[in-house]
Amino acid sequence: MMRRAWPFALAALLAAIQMRSGLILLERLTTTADAGAFAAANRLVEAARLIPNAFFGALFPALASLAGNPNSLRQTFKRALVALSAFGITGFAVSLVLAEEMIGLVFGVAFTPAAAILPPLMLALLFGVLRGAYTLYWYAQQGENRVNKVNALIIVVQVALSLWAIPAYGPVGLAGVLVVVEALGLALLWRVPELPPANAELAQTRETAERRFIVEQAVERFRRLYRTFI
Repeated sequence: MMRRAWPFALAALLAAIQMRSGLILLERLTTTADAGAFAAANRLVEAARLIPNAFFGALFPALASLAGNPNSLRQTFKRALVALSAFGITGFAVSLVLAEEMIGLVFGVAFTPAAAILPPLMLALLFGVLRGAYTLYWYAQQGENRVNKVNALIIVVQVALSLWAIPAYGPVGLAGVLVVVEALGLALLWRVPELPPANAELAQTRETAERRFIVEQAVERFRRLYRTFI
């Protein structure tokens, strides 16, 4: 059980590192005002992220239960991608039009500079939720090791780009970096693994149940870790 669970524990750790590394670099390389503006915009993004996160809680069990039924799995996954794409595009469009009003309403006019940061962060959220869906698809197909390799690469790229973009462009630069790395992560997970034949469903039932339990436990640990960091 521990051997099967450790990739998911590693995934939670990598996700926490990615979430915090950008803000830590921003605090060290810019002013307190810049870090505050980014944090304000990011708070709205994290509030929006609660919706797809709740959706993911239902999506993985659905994908895992269909692991032996390729046609149903593909259809379910495509519907999930359509829903997540619609959510992300809508959020990005709203941020383009109403960023200043949203920031002013929630945080006050003192945080108006955060309005320029919100749209790229919402674009990063669009790529991020799609990447999250592909991550769960890979999990359902026993591809957690590939996901971890992609996540580790993303952290390296994010830190490297941030060291250049933050001094040059401040918090907007960091937001742009997040767009790039989330799009890169999505691209690296885009080509999904081959599905098993339909008649393999019974043979996979027990393993799917075990994996579902392991991932649910890992997700719960990640949520606790996430609440610790934010």
